[in-house]
Parts: sequence; structure tokens; C-alpha cells
Amino acid sequence: EVMSALTDAPLPGANIPIWGAYLRSLQRRPLKTNIMSSGMFFLLSQILGQLISMGKVSQPYKVFVFGLWG
Repeated sequence: EVMSALTDAPLPGANIPIWGAYLRSLQRRPLKTNIMSSGMFFLLSQILGQLISMGKVSQPYKVFVFGLWG
């Protein structure tokens, strides 16, 4: 009963389009969602870091590796 009450409770912010989709995905598939979001953040941080420091993405392999690492 406790688990069904937790999973049936409304998600705060679920009506915000992208955030709500993320929250629903996190509720349904937590591990996969965390893996995907971590990879995206690692990838984006590497791209932004290269753009800020060098003005372009000069090491695409490094971006790829950081995406896999995340």
C-alpha cells in the first residue's frame, strides 16, 4: 500500500513540459534516466568548456569520451 501511494502521488512540476517528462521518466525508469541525464551533462559541459576556452569544439573525440563516461 505504501509503494502504490508513493507512485500514484502527483508529481510536483509534472505540468511543466520538459521537466514533467523528465520526472515521469525518472519515476518509471530511474536508472536509465540517471544514466542518460548524466551523459548529457558530461557531454554538454565538455562542449561548452571547449567553446569557452578555444572558441570551437576542437576535440570531438574528447567530447565523445566524456559523453560515454557520464
